[in-house]
Amino acid sequence: MALYVNTNVSSLNGQRMLTNATNSLNTTYQRLSSGLRINSAKDDAAGLQISDRLTSQINGLNQGNRNANDGIALAQTAEGAMEEMTNMLQRIRTLSLQSANGTNTQADRDSLQKEILSLSQELTRVSVKTTFNGEQILAGKDSGSTLLDSKGNMNFQVGAYAYDTLAVDLSDGFSVSQMTTTALMDNWDGNIALEIVDPTVANSPYAGMSDEDLLAEGKISQTLALNIMKGSSNQQTTGTINTANNNTAFLKNLNSPAEYAIGTSDLNAGATVYINKENVGEILMSATETDSNGNAVASSARTLVKSLFGLEVHADPNLATSVTSTVDNIDKNINFIADTYASSQGCLKFVDEYLMVIDAKRADLGAIQNRMESTIRNQSSIAENTTDARSRIRDTDFAQETANLSAQTILQQSSQTVLSQANQRPQIALALLGG
Repeated sequence: MALYVNTNVSSLNGQRMLTNATNSLNTTYQRLSSGLRINSAKDDAAGLQISDRLTSQINGLNQGNRNANDGIALAQTAEGAMEEMTNMLQRIRTLSLQSANGTNTQADRDSLQKEILSLSQELTRVSVKTTFNGEQILAGKDSGSTLLDSKGNMNFQVGAYAYDTLAVDLSDGFSVSQMTTTALMDNWDGNIALEIVDPTVANSPYAGMSDEDLLAEGKISQTLALNIMKGSSNQQTTGTINTANNNTAFLKNLNSPAEYAIGTSDLNAGATVYINKENVGEILMSATETDSNGNAVASSARTLVKSLFGLEVHADPNLATSVTSTVDNIDKNINFIADTYASSQGCLKFVDEYLMVIDAKRADLGAIQNRMESTIRNQSSIAENTTDARSRIRDTDFAQETANLSAQTILQQSSQTVLSQANQRPQIALALLGG
């Protein structure tokens, strides 16, 4: 074997091995001290990308669960308020039943009505004053609450990625007036049929009965049938009342249910008229309105509304009095009325409609709470398993690295020893020269 002085291959090999062992030890020290297998992209470029994506998912799932818990808290707040509203409605219903009893005098019913009126107002107050994070949650999408989107939905970001949301519809407000809108337009199915009778006929079974008593029996007098139609007195007593001059007639004739035009000849005793749900809002508004000529239309409309629905509208000076007002801009001051036998019966029926409105929304809130709890359980499981997968990619395997530490330490020491010996080989050349 040749002997070189300028190039000591054995020394170079020893240096390389020592460098490798030192670099490996440096990596092992870093992994053991940080607890991470990947401390920079050079450790595992693909693994770094995968672990970062898993970290984003884990963080998103954990935050989504916190969001869902916030959503559950909000739903519980709203549902708790609705529970109390249900209790108040049940009390109103009980008072209405009491008022409907024939043993009560008018003074008794007036006393019962005081509590009913107070509860009616409290229902609206609870709706407006129930808040979460300082924002109204029961007053509906028109309340100005920034928690609701333009559709009246509250969106909960429960997932780890964009638009992974759950939504609950809070567009329906729960003041008395807003529930009236929902109950009339959504829950009331069909028309109310009323038979026209003549209480002025002496031998009639309805002789001398008041308009309220007739309505409680599902009947209506010709006079009231005429009076509750909008229009001038001439239109009410002669000819045909039509939509061009009358906006919309409240009553529809049995023989022409698709037409709004009703003549006085159609309103004789024995005929049947219908009140359809599209017009109920206008009847309700008319309880405190005047027509375009300033003629009061309140008394007959109020009689109709109180008897059939147990509701009464109170004047609001800021409310427009146009006869074209619809159910969508009903006065906010709507209260339950049970101060007569007829209005007590109507109030009973309409309270049941209100309970349906609230119970339906409580069911929605209960369902969304259960769904969020299911989401939390599912995402907690996903986060756990994803964290386990990330750990296998990113975290240090201490058993492996401590074994590597021992091996590389020994290799480093042996490389130092070999390098020291290799550096002594050129001394052989000196021995040869000396010889």
